[in-house]
Amino acid sequence: LLKFYSELGVGIMRHFNPAKHTTADVVRQAIIPESGVRGSRLPCALATIMMRGERCRPQKMVTHNWGNLFVHLVAAIVADALDQPYYNDGDGKSLVADLSDPSRVWSLWGKLHAKGKLQNTYWVCAFAVDQHKTICGENPRGDVDPVLHKTHPVCRCDTEKFRRGPDCEVNKFDDMMMYLASKVPNFTQVITVDRDFDLFTRAWCIAEINLAHAVNLRQVIKVESGENLREHREDLRGLKVQDMKASVESDKQFILGKIPDKALFNRALQDLIFNPHSGLMRASRDGASQASMLGKVARWALSEAQMRRQDAAAEDFFSI
Repeated sequence: LLKFYSELGVGIMRHFNPAKHTTADVVRQAIIPESGVRGSRLPCALATIMMRGERCRPQKMVTHNWGNLFVHLVAAIVADALDQPYYNDGDGKSLVADLSDPSRVWSLWGKLHAKGKLQNTYWVCAFAVDQHKTICGENPRGDVDPVLHKTHPVCRCDTEKFRRGPDCEVNKFDDMMMYLASKVPNFTQVITVDRDFDLFTRAWCIAEINLAHAVNLRQVIKVESGENLREHREDLRGLKVQDMKASVESDKQFILGKIPDKALFNRALQDLIFNPHSGLMRASRDGASQASMLGKVARWALSEAQMRRQDAAAEDFFSI
C-alpha cells in the first residue's frame, strides 16, 4: 500500500494532490487505469497485481467512505499498524503530514519495519474489488477531478459488468466478512472516520459496522485527532439515523426500513459517543483506539439474515 501511495504524483496519477483527491478520485484516476489491460494481462482487481497474484487472508478489513481524502485513508491504516489512536494528531505525530511530504513517506517504512508491521494485511474494497467488473465503464454523476477540473474518464475495456448474481463482487461483503471471521484469528474491522465524521451518516458504512458486530468481530476506530473529535461534539449530539445519507435514495430507505425503533437507535448512538466509560469522547481523552460500543449502535440497522441476500440492492451500490 505504501509503495502504491509513494508512486502517486510520480509514475501514477501525476497530478495527485493529497490535499484535494479523495478515494473516489484515486479509484478513477489510478486504481482503474493501473489494473486495466497491459499487454497480455487482462483487467483485474488492483490487489491481485499488488500481491503479484499471491492469495492471502487479510488480518483486517477497512470500513471507510470514498468521499474521504485518500491520504487520510492511508494514514488511518498506517495509524492502525503503528497502534496510534489518531492519524493526524499534533506533537509531531501527524501521519497525514508524513504522507503529504514525499521526503517523509519513506520514513514510515522504517517505523513499520521496526515494529514488524510491514507485512500486515488489510482488505480495502477499492483495491480488492475488481472495478472492471463493476464501475469502470461509466461515470453516471459526471464526477470531476478537483485538480484537472475535468470529468473523470471511463475505462474502455470490454470486461463484462455484473450487477447481481454469482459473478458480482459487490453483493458478497457479508459473506466475505463472515468467512474471514471464521478463518482468521482476531480478524478485525478498522473503521476510518473522516474529518467531517460523514462516515457515521453513510448507509453502507453502517451496514458493515452492523454485520461486524453480528459476527463478533473486533472493531477498532481511527479518527483524525482528539481535537477533531471534540470539535464535532455538538454536531454528534444532534446525529440521527433519519439523517443518514446515501448516493442512491433506495439505499437509505433500505437501511431505515430495517430499524424497528429509530428513537432507540438514536439513543444508542448517543451512548456510543458520549458514554463516560466507553464512548468515543472518552477515547479522545484517553488516547484509546477501540470502540467496543460501536456494534450497539449499528446492530439495529440490518440483521445478518437480512444482509445475506441483497442481490436486488447490489445495483444501487455502483453509484455509492
